[in-house]
Amino acid sequence: NVLATIMVRAELLRQVLPDPKLISHVEVIERVAHDGARTVRRLQEFTRPAKGVDHRPVDLNGAVRESLEITKSRWKDDAQLSGISIEVQTELGDIPPVLGDASEIREILTNLIVNAVDAMPQGGLLRLTTCKPPENSRVELSVADTGIGMTDEVRAQIFDPFFTTKGPGGSGLGLSVSYGILKRHHGTISVQTAPGAGTTFTVTLPAAEGTLDPEPEASTTMPEPLRILVIDDEEGLRVSLYTALHREGH
Repeated sequence: NVLATIMVRAELLRQVLPDPKLISHVEVIERVAHDGARTVRRLQEFTRPAKGVDHRPVDLNGAVRESLEITKSRWKDDAQLSGISIEVQTELGDIPPVLGDASEIREILTNLIVNAVDAMPQGGLLRLTTCKPPENSRVELSVADTGIGMTDEVRAQIFDPFFTTKGPGGSGLGLSVSYGILKRHHGTISVQTAPGAGTTFTVTLPAAEGTLDPEPEASTTMPEPLRILVIDDEEGLRVSLYTALHREGH
């Protein structure tokens, strides 16, 4: 209900904002709210893995760019407020789409980016690379940082649920959830690290045989005004739905 209210209000803002830059911020809010809803559903099914997952061709380079935008407050704004500098570099290769779920792939990327930023308390370099090794049916993504690195003992536990080195500020679910997502995607994840030498996570995903689905065209036909009864026990959602329908002339 909370996320639904955010989605509806963001949609209303997007319809009335004149500035394309402001609209792009609202689109990030919408995308993250949808991803959050999917995350909640996965947490609800933590002990009941979802069946019949619908995987489609996904633009991995696009997912990298979107994830960097989603996490910008961490690697740029928060870093600057703390007086440190984190440089972000991308090397996005000419790669085919990968087969998967765009929301889940963004979640993996977001977790890896946030972990990389947390591993550089004095600042450093964050580098994201995509490529397709020759004669391979998989696409490779790497997320590298120049941070504090990990010991062998920590490295052996990073994919265990609820294991964290962040104290009360960490849930210990980011990497374990990412590992589960990759397992459902028939993907892999590996890590190279050493104390003081930074960390590089390498993810592989199966390349998709199809092409990316085209963006659906927005309908320009206005439906006839309807009289609609909106019922929900959550006032914020009820009012948001009423407002959205009223703006459409219903």
